[in-house]
Amino acid sequence: MAALIAERPEVVIEAASHDAVREFAKPLLEQGIPVIILSGGALCDDALRARLEAAAAKHKALLYVPSGGIGGLDALKAACLAGADSVEIAVTKPPAAWKGIAYVEKMNLDLDHLTGPVTLFEGTARAGVPHFPANVNIAAALAMAGIGFDRTQLKVVADPALVYNTHYINIRGKTGAISIKFESVPFPDNPKTAMLACYSALAAFKQFNSPVRYGT
Repeated sequence: MAALIAERPEVVIEAASHDAVREFAKPLLEQGIPVIILSGGALCDDALRARLEAAAAKHKALLYVPSGGIGGLDALKAACLAGADSVEIAVTKPPAAWKGIAYVEKMNLDLDHLTGPVTLFEGTARAGVPHFPANVNIAAALAMAGIGFDRTQLKVVADPALVYNTHYINIRGKTGAISIKFESVPFPDNPKTAMLACYSALAAFKQFNSPVRYGT
């Protein structure tokens, strides 16, 4: 960490884990170094998020969580300003994406031989996000941009019929209803995440110092 700080990077992109966010984000922000966090699910911890937000404000360093494998957060923010009644996200992926996750392993599912969709979790983003640290960071981004972890509803599904990581977002409120579907190609070396999430990080970096921005 000391060596990294000594280099005075223009920005640091975290793409490692929730543990990495907990360990490294605050020291970087305290040195005035902007941090782009891809493992946004770590910020489900309100105390951690408050510490990072305070460090970012005090040291004038950007703390940025990109949209990852989804979009529409600009519309969500606008809807929330008017008043959003409900925000829901369904994260559905092929069974291979859910392998090696302790929460799923406790279900004793044979992920290689599912015959239909299986719901792995359904409830609040607050309760669900920590169970899937590498799979549902998009739900955290949605919650933080919108009505929060306790009011955002999350459904997690393993579906053997899928080829793409497929996500559904539904927003209802005073501005009307928004329904969005994403069919994202899984990253070849890591089916837990989508190629779109990787390019989201690159897009965030590309616009980092841009004086002009369109949407979020």
